[in-house]
Amino acid sequence: MALSEEAIRRLVYQSCMTLDVEDCAGYLALCGTNYRYRITTYSPELKKDMVWLDHSRKDLANMLEMVPQHVRLPGKFLRHATVQVVDPGERPGEWKVVSALSVYYTDPDGETRLFAVGRYHDRIEDTGGTPWLAAREVRLETRILGPGSHLPM
Repeated sequence: MALSEEAIRRLVYQSCMTLDVEDCAGYLALCGTNYRYRITTYSPELKKDMVWLDHSRKDLANMLEMVPQHVRLPGKFLRHATVQVVDPGERPGEWKVVSALSVYYTDPDGETRLFAVGRYHDRIEDTGGTPWLAAREVRLETRILGPGSHLPM
């Protein structure tokens, strides 16, 4: 059975919600064994793309395991993704999905600010009716993040 567009959208939204509540294991459970996670942005000064992070699933799992030891902003992040494009991929059972992304940060005093904007470029695979994230590139427009985030965008 082919994946529905609704199942694909739910996967994208669920990936945001698991990160919002810092459920690292829950996020990794949405990712396939060959998952690749990248954060990129374009530098007009350098006139080329910059790769800020490029991790395999294993590398990402190791990084997430260390989250309790990370220096971090004391507040909370909230990710808002809007799926814009769902297209078939190059192979059967594969989908290319593009979502607009806004990440908000709320400090312990309750003040909220926009932290970053960009797009998710996801490759999603159908494994017997269950969607999995096969790859995610977070393509940011924001290039000045301050201390940054201790979790994936």
